[in-house]
Amino acid sequence: MNLDKTVHPRTMINVLKCTSLALSILFALSGCGTQWFPNWLEVETAAIDQVREIGETLAQANAELTYDGTVQVVDIVLLDVGTATSDEALEVAHNRLLQQGWRDRGTGPNLIQMMSPRWEQVALSIGPISRLRSLKVQLDSKTEQMLRSGSSRINGFVVIDLSKMA
Repeated sequence: MNLDKTVHPRTMINVLKCTSLALSILFALSGCGTQWFPNWLEVETAAIDQVREIGETLAQANAELTYDGTVQVVDIVLLDVGTATSDEALEVAHNRLLQQGWRDRGTGPNLIQMMSPRWEQVALSIGPISRLRSLKVQLDSKTEQMLRSGSSRINGFVVIDLSKMA
């Protein structure tokens, strides 16, 4: 019995065709926006902790935004800064963050945007409690119940969202 170890030319051609087809599919997928290892943009924990220092943390959550092969994590903190009105709450939170070295980036109606030279590419927005609804955050039942209670205490709360910019 003769066991010839040579590979038939047709077998080699079939292997090359399959390999080239597999590579073509991979290149096509990568050209369609599929990314095997997305770029994650996350705020450093120490930056979130620094923001939490300006008041009593009532709730914290995050949301993941995905675009162009990037996952941007937005951290959202609900704080009681000990004031009676929404305007006072925004002002107090803003001043406390200024004291910590954050700098103004822009303002809008009921919204203050800031950046920190300490935390590279980290931006935050301070808004009134009403902003929480637009962020579509899942809160624990205790916090949800407190917000639904209609207590005037919630007017002294601020919502701060932090994100790392690309």
